[in-house]
Amino acid sequence: MYQYDEVGNLLSITTGTTTANPPVIQSLIPEVLFIGTTTQIIITGQNFLTMNKIIADNPLLQIKTLSITDTEINANILIPATISPGPVTLTITNLYGSANIQTSLTSSKLTFSPGQIAITPGSAGNITVSITPSLGIDVTVQITNNNLAAVSAPATVLIPASGAITFTINAISEGAALIESGNAKSVVFVTKPFTPEPGEVILNNAGPISVVIDQPVQVWSSFGSGPVSASIDQPGVLSTSIESGCVSTSIESPAGNSTITSAIISVKISP
Repeated sequence: MYQYDEVGNLLSITTGTTTANPPVIQSLIPEVLFIGTTTQIIITGQNFLTMNKIIADNPLLQIKTLSITDTEINANILIPATISPGPVTLTITNLYGSANIQTSLTSSKLTFSPGQIAITPGSAGNITVSITPSLGIDVTVQITNNNLAAVSAPATVLIPASGAITFTINAISEGAALIESGNAKSVVFVTKPFTPEPGEVILNNAGPISVVIDQPVQVWSSFGSGPVSASIDQPGVLSTSIESGCVSTSIESPAGNSTITSAIISVKISP
């Protein structure tokens, strides 16, 4: 087996037994290549160990081999955003011959949702992978995970012809993991839930306690919802609209007007 880094440097060689036969290609994952991405592909078959090159009939595609065994090739293909959709043929050549497999370039986009997700150790989360617009065929994509200690995720996902499917990830330990396929990415944060210390009391989960605007020359203010109190002191020119949700509102010495529409417990306007 030959193992390479991301820039194509040979990292290691593992010896094995092979036969003096040309390569045989059985499958390609994914079945299509997404324009404007760097996509990791898996080619399965036989007699790959003596492979000396893998090329595409479109010279704009850039291919870097990541690893080779006698039955599997992992490679990255850079597909420029300027390339046109259409068929493309990949050719694998070894010491004894060559074999071809045809795929296609598509302008459809592969996306993950949500882009960020937070889960606790021992729990699970869901990521939806979509092809937009749908290609009308089943497509298998490879999933990479840069932190196996924090999160487990499937190695591949089959996207049905409808164009979307949801897969499950499992949180193992605290940390962060990048789950991706080509340009589609989700960041997974694994963290323990917040637990108050003994004696601590959570008084307010969200929202302002009060809103105060002091001595403006000209004010237009609208309170949409939710503060406990809102106070506006001594404006020169004032138009204030309170829509909903305040416990109390105090408007002192306005030179303009005030409109109260709903849900105020008390309103004070001082001369």
